[in-house]
Amino acid sequence: MLPTWHPKADPSWFALPLLVRPEAPFMRHELTRFLEINRVQTRLIFAGNILRQPAYADIEHRAVGDLSVSDQIMRGGFFVGVYPAVSYTHLDVYKRQPPAWAPRCREAPPTAKRSCAWR
Repeated sequence: MLPTWHPKADPSWFALPLLVRPEAPFMRHELTRFLEINRVQTRLIFAGNILRQPAYADIEHRAVGDLSVSDQIMRGGFFVGVYPAVSYTHLDVYKRQPPAWAPRCREAPPTAKRSCAWR
């Protein structure tokens, strides 16, 4: 899942946030491992649902809703660095089809394979 921003915004990206959806036929760690092996650094999102972090277990707080989106970000979100030294070689790694690296994509039914293709 790729980020969106307000039409009047002019973001200056330090990293590209990505999210592996729960229904994807691969897991976040499979994707980040592939990228890291190919010399593309990744970073997990710090908190997602910060209330699930041990340091916040016993604090008094107010939550609006069930925080399911925060949980999804915590389980599937990560960053890929964006900086001037990103080369076309890096971009080629980004564009590779995941079936080349994720066994679950090769074995997935045709309806799930759409989740394996970069968009």
